[in-house]
Amino acid sequence: MKKSTKASLIIFIVTFLVGYVMASFIPDELLSYSTLNGSILSFLGSSVAKAVGMRTVLSVAIALAVTLLVRIIDTEDKKEVTKKATKKESK
Repeated sequence: MKKSTKASLIIFIVTFLVGYVMASFIPDELLSYSTLNGSILSFLGSSVAKAVGMRTVLSVAIALAVTLLVRIIDTEDKKEVTKKATKKESK
């Protein structure tokens, strides 16, 4: 595995755990209402939404967003460093 892949995996796992702990403070009534009335899981029914767990869905969404943002920023930083190095070498 590449070093960046390992780092992304660690970031995903840590962010997932933090997101799940954050979601545990959301009341169950609010989660069930949002599951039945405003999520992708609403067409599957409440039993599937309860089995999957809205807290898990929220945690995965937060973890994916953070991991992708970190990867994008890291990639852009590497491109800038490479451009600066090539400019210095060409002079």
